[in-house]
Amino acid sequence: MRPPIALEAKGGVAAAPPPAGSPIPEPPLLSSVEPKPPNLRLGLMTIILCAVVVVVFSGIGYRTYQRLRAGPAKPAPLPVAVTKVPPPAAKPAPAAPTTPQGRAIQKARDVVAAVAANRTAPTNEVTGSTPRSPAPKSTARLFLGGVTYKPGDVIDEGLGIVFVSVDVTTQEVVFKDGTGAIVRRRY
Repeated sequence: MRPPIALEAKGGVAAAPPPAGSPIPEPPLLSSVEPKPPNLRLGLMTIILCAVVVVVFSGIGYRTYQRLRAGPAKPAPLPVAVTKVPPPAAKPAPAAPTTPQGRAIQKARDVVAAVAANRTAPTNEVTGSTPRSPAPKSTARLFLGGVTYKPGDVIDEGLGIVFVSVDVTTQEVVFKDGTGAIVRRRY
């Protein structure tokens, strides 16, 4: 027969060996204890919290980048106060100067006014329909934008610009547009 084995029970007290002929009780199985399922809710909350932190810091970083890239802030424009200005009152005609210096100044003003009245304003006109000096019939060519044109060739179909001639004496190229106006350009 085997010697008895001292087994400790739950309370720390040694148990007596089982009586002869009785079945040996089996120890409790570890699998009989139900394992706790993992707390999925805690894991999901952790992932969501991390995502929110990443989004917040990304937004702060992007906004800081935009501010640094834009440069210093421009001050807001000041409001403009609108005030009505009364029309200027008609000035009475000044009295005729009595001193020799006053008469000289008045005479100079009159001369300046007379010259200004006779002066014609400059105009921005296109020359007439005939060239100033007709170019001799020759083999004139125009090299423009990598393309060679001869007299009569259309330069721009949309605007109707045609190459007319080259005036060697004035160093000008003559063009005619769709309305018949002649335009000269120096070269």
